[in-house]
Amino acid sequence: MAKTKKTTYTAPIATAIPQNGNRKFAPRADIVLLVSVTGSNPNGDPDDEGRPRVDLDGKGIISHVSIKRKFRDTALAYADSEIGFFDGEENRNKIFVEHHTIRSQQVATVLDLNSHPSIKTVLNAKESENDSDNKKSGCVSREDRAYAAGKLCETFLDARVFGQSIGTIGAISGPVQIENAVSVNVIDIEDRTISATQVANTAQQKQKGDHTFGRMSSVHFGLYPIYIHVSGIRAKQTGMTREDFERMLDILREMYEQTNSSVRNVQFEQMFVFEHENLRGSMMSKDLHKLIDFKFKKDVPSSMDDIEVTVDKDMLDANPGIKFYTK
Repeated sequence: MAKTKKTTYTAPIATAIPQNGNRKFAPRADIVLLVSVTGSNPNGDPDDEGRPRVDLDGKGIISHVSIKRKFRDTALAYADSEIGFFDGEENRNKIFVEHHTIRSQQVATVLDLNSHPSIKTVLNAKESENDSDNKKSGCVSREDRAYAAGKLCETFLDARVFGQSIGTIGAISGPVQIENAVSVNVIDIEDRTISATQVANTAQQKQKGDHTFGRMSSVHFGLYPIYIHVSGIRAKQTGMTREDFERMLDILREMYEQTNSSVRNVQFEQMFVFEHENLRGSMMSKDLHKLIDFKFKKDVPSSMDDIEVTVDKDMLDANPGIKFYTK
């Protein structure tokens, strides 16, 4: 007899978010963030020895996971009390997906487990090294799923913005979706051999001498548009406010400046924001993308001077339901 597959339900988070009549939520919006890369590696591919990611057409790629990581790292840096970026709302703007953290422990830090026993049972089972405990963990009630999702959205900025999988407890569908960034031009990858005069240990010294060699790969030049979509409907469900939206734009603008390194030098160029008056959208995202044109002044661009970026303002004027601005 075939085994019945358990169904995992997404928490009904809309009922778990504290409603405030004065609170304004994030709008339906499409954002195009342009970043350029010159002589650096914006996102290494572990399947290709860390070389810059490329697609089958030879265009560069920055994964959406990498982009979200830069956002989270910058938000964490801005939470410093001396910076004051979050205006005293640090308890509402923590980051859930931090480096070297365990998901179940992050969940447990913000939930009242004693009042929600089904969540406590699942988390304790996940922490156990006994397989039989995992099998007996059971299911989380719909009420507890709603409570958990609401509390996580209330506490963690990235949960409100991107959503979050919380394992057996459920999943939060976030209002902000980020596409993989694909460069507008075919990129050239330069490979260089580098050496270090310090070895890791005596065994390596006996094997390789006093020098070790490695390889550094970089993109000669690439312009990467990052397409970001915001659902106003989901924003109301996770509690992503208008204030969250504005902060997100500031973080997106500055995140590469804050997280650059000697091997990853990504520069902000422009940001185009298309806000929709209608929560369902006043124009299809794919049509908005077509309003931005990239004209090459040279067959092989080597800097931003070789690419002209324009926006079709006439088409925008023909769609009054779209508010367009740059950041």
